[in-house]
Amino acid sequence: MKKDTTALNIIFQFWSEYAQADEYHKQWARDNLHTIQVNRGELLYTYSFPQRSLYFVCQGMIAFVSIDPSIKKRKIESVALAYNSLKTTNHLYSGTPRAGSIVALRSSLVLRIAYGRVKTLKNRDLVIFYLMYSLVEKQDSIEVISPFCYQNHNLMGIDFSASSFPVFSR
Repeated sequence: MKKDTTALNIIFQFWSEYAQADEYHKQWARDNLHTIQVNRGELLYTYSFPQRSLYFVCQGMIAFVSIDPSIKKRKIESVALAYNSLKTTNHLYSGTPRAGSIVALRSSLVLRIAYGRVKTLKNRDLVIFYLMYSLVEKQDSIEVISPFCYQNHNLMGIDFSASSFPVFSR
């Protein structure tokens, strides 16, 4: 119970930097976000068991890793430290799993957010939209292999370069 409270307090603090969440949103988070405590080396996601989720790091460090077939070694594609996230698909609306695994590089406290829990409310509730936008933005800013360019890029299927939505940075 203590870990659940700690993780939720961290996401509420993060969320408050982007939008004002009321009690309804906090209750939604308590009901829909899953707290996971992992030790170094534990898997959160693997390609062989696909899921459509986003992992928000409250404490610790996780990474998206894949096996490079040419050298048969593990390759770290992206790293998420505290207040960053990693997705199991290329974007929120994709059903195609990313080839690789999400693994804890250090003991970590992580929140798993299932896409299905968010997609139904994201387009109707601006506060949840801002939470997901900020999480996706933080995830995309830590890619190791390819640097992320915000110009002319669709985040969550929405072109923000030509819209009136404000772009946030932490």
